[in-house]
Amino acid sequence: MSDEIVTSPFDFDGVWKMFIEYFWPEILRVCVPSLYEAADIKRKAEFLDKEMSEISEQLDGTDGSSKRYVDSLLKIYLKDGSEEWVLFHVEVQGKGGERISLRMFRYSCLIFLRYNKHPSALAILTAKRPKKEGEPAEYSYDVFGTTLKYRYPTLRTCKLSHG
Repeated sequence: MSDEIVTSPFDFDGVWKMFIEYFWPEILRVCVPSLYEAADIKRKAEFLDKEMSEISEQLDGTDGSSKRYVDSLLKIYLKDGSEEWVLFHVEVQGKGGERISLRMFRYSCLIFLRYNKHPSALAILTAKRPKKEGEPAEYSYDVFGTTLKYRYPTLRTCKLSHG
């Protein structure tokens, strides 16, 4: 038997996906209270991993970044019997990510184009954002009178220190 220590990369994506799957009601309660109030919390959310994977493939690398974020698309049932699709976008990268607002907007557009659903969205940020990306979290443009403003809530996680 060898004394070598075998190391493998930690699966941050898997941990975040499990966190979202287990704590989605609490995340909504804190970050999107209006959706939390309307949601039928007793019904389990449906995770649309296949759908999100297909959408993510369309965006990988289109903004000059490598994929270092976790995305979950959930179907949450509301108390009135209808459903709401919710995009959870988790930024786990330490540096870069200057174009998160553009990615959030693109995801929303692709979900709408593909499934005819306007998703509610939440960005969970685990690292400090570049100065260009202050509050509120939004993507906007104004081109000769054509204007768009896309806003979404964010949850900023704390940074743990060792020592």
